[in-house]
Amino acid sequence: DFYFEKAHSEILNKISRENPELSRDKINLYKVFGDFSNLDSLIVTTQDIKKYKILECYKSYFNSLCHELYKRKTVILGTDLQNPDICDMLEYIFSICDKSQLKEIYYFSTDKEKDAVNLEFLENYNIKILSHDKDNFQENIYLLPFLFFLIQ
Repeated sequence: DFYFEKAHSEILNKISRENPELSRDKINLYKVFGDFSNLDSLIVTTQDIKKYKILECYKSYFNSLCHELYKRKTVILGTDLQNPDICDMLEYIFSICDKSQLKEIYYFSTDKEKDAVNLEFLENYNIKILSHDKDNFQENIYLLPFLFFLIQ
């Protein structure tokens, strides 16, 4: 994700639990699982996930994320839906949101990854697979200003 952020820094606004400032001019890039540039922010264990789900200080971050899911189409990018911890965190996020208000949600996958995707999870949240070549997606990111991204 570092290279993706660097290549598109002029259109991305990085949102983390430590820096929850939204932008109206840029695509809000939520770093739900932390950021490698700040190793203390990384969610690596099941215990980390439990901590972020119960601590009051992170509620506004997750509420803000729900609000974004209500008003913008979403691409989930850079996540492994075979990882139960990632699915647990995403299920938590979707559980605190009103499912009927969610805009379209897409999961970015290359053709190779498509077979390994957790289809049951995607179907449960009506998430569509956006199967695309990674290089072509990078080239066309500027055509998608209405989307924001969740990156592991």
